[in-house]
Amino acid sequence: MPTEDTGAKVTSEKLIPLVKRSKRLRHQMGAKDNDTTLARIKLKHGVTIRPAWANSAASMATFPAKHCFGDEVDKYPERTPAAKPLPSR
Repeated sequence: MPTEDTGAKVTSEKLIPLVKRSKRLRHQMGAKDNDTTLARIKLKHGVTIRPAWANSAASMATFPAKHCFGDEVDKYPERTPAAKPLPSR
């Protein structure tokens, strides 16, 4: 996502509703109120979904991730020398 504001909108308007509609994922959502926020969605089996925004190398580097998914990476702003670009396929 390009910015923090866009990340919050996508999380609240698309990602959380998608998880709640999914037969498999909705039963995996954490039971605590703070398990599902605009900053993260914690699932019972240990997976945490965290949005990050492309205009902040720090937001993308703060949490190590086994899997990382980028949307429209060709539209991301120029990166700092410390930030490696996501590979496109």
